[in-house]
Amino acid sequence: MNLLIFISEYLIPALISSGIVLVALKFLGSSLVNQLLQKELEKYKSQLQEKTTYLKTSLSIYAEEQNIANQRIDNQKAEAIHKIYSSMCDISYPLSRIIAGTPFVTEDDYVHINFYREHAENAHTACSSLSSLLINHAIYFDETTYKQISDYSTEVANIIAKFLKILRQGEAEGVISQEQLISILEEKRIEIGKAFDTVDSHKIIQQ
Repeated sequence: MNLLIFISEYLIPALISSGIVLVALKFLGSSLVNQLLQKELEKYKSQLQEKTTYLKTSLSIYAEEQNIANQRIDNQKAEAIHKIYSSMCDISYPLSRIIAGTPFVTEDDYVHINFYREHAENAHTACSSLSSLLINHAIYFDETTYKQISDYSTEVANIIAKFLKILRQGEAEGVISQEQLISILEEKRIEIGKAFDTVDSHKIIQQ
């Protein structure tokens, strides 16, 4: 049996129990005690090295997982911004066509009415889409940006809804002629242009 093992595991405990450990340690000498301490120190150094290596590996794996998670969130945020931007463009295009007025040169009032109806319906659908997208992707926007887009969506939706209501009622009720309806729509599109100028959509899109 190894002498150091015998001393540390059998002899010293026996001496401690008999109450003569100080005499024994003096007898054994500081050199032997130092060997025992050095052996224990090397054992703990080895254990510490193993734990350190394990910790480094664990931290490295965790950091990589965090990087992947952050990258996934960044990609999702970019996709959300793209969808919101596209939806705002889907609103701006038909609305700008309405504001610009019918491009047709014809005396057929139905052609002009149909032009306004088509673009008003498209803008109305786009507003509903923007509202839904904004709710579904709210987590990716800060409070200020979310409010700006939400206010834009609400204001534009109200503008289009009023225009579309006049158009639908004029056609459904049949109490006014197509010529009268066109006259009203022309007045309203000018009002829409003025109202739309107060909605800072370009600033929102550029953010």
